[in-house]
Amino acid sequence: MENWSVINQKISECQQLSDTQETIDCLFVLYNQTNDGWVAYNLARECEKAAYEYFRKAEELLPLEKYKKKAREAIKKYEEIE
Repeated sequence: MENWSVINQKISECQQLSDTQETIDCLFVLYNQTNDGWVAYNLARECEKAAYEYFRKAEELLPLEKYKKKAREAIKKYEEIE
């Protein structure tokens, strides 16, 4: 088990990656190495950000209003979390 400052440094390194998927992949590997709760928390937050982005894209791209509405409902939930 690594100490808190080392884990936080590695989390920061993951979060500095320019691509969201790379950040998620990095945190996933780190979580599997450490089984640390704070890593799990940060991984979940990055996944939420990615999900939010995809719901926004879905709303934009879906052709039917009933599905656009579903995407907007999901977007609203993520906005309430923030």
